[in-house]
Amino acid sequence: MISAFCRGGCFEEAKQLAGDFEAKYDKYDVVLLMVDMHRKGHQPEEDNSDSISHPDIKKFASAFVRLGNINLVNDVMKAIHATGYRIDQGIFHIAIARYIAEREKKELLLKLLEWMTGQGYVVDSSTRNLILKNSHLFGRQLIADILSKQHMKSKSSRTLKE
Repeated sequence: MISAFCRGGCFEEAKQLAGDFEAKYDKYDVVLLMVDMHRKGHQPEEDNSDSISHPDIKKFASAFVRLGNINLVNDVMKAIHATGYRIDQGIFHIAIARYIAEREKKELLLKLLEWMTGQGYVVDSSTRNLILKNSHLFGRQLIADILSKQHMKSKSSRTLKE
């Protein structure tokens, strides 16, 4: 219903409905709803994503990656990328630092790094150093392989641009 209100341009009604849900259901989470819609195949353009400014997307992404449910960070990154927004290095650095701080999230870190490579994202030097410094926690060879793939992909894309 929230999505339908947004598609119809009834943003106040959508906001009111979301507020009603939050008041009624303690576990209701708008972000979780958005991620669930993305998983079900709803594309961002069906949800008026073009009406959200890039600075607002960046603020949301930064806040969610820093404070949101760590188990949903990768899904939120994918959903944000699907809107056409190019995720910046600072946001990746925050996500990676959170995964490193919580060793049990090893698989999420590895999946994020693999996804980044597939989408043409490459970690910057400070994030790369952070990952390498903690590679013993995640498997040195596995981390080296993933970072090597990223480096090769970025090198080939730079060559294509020239």
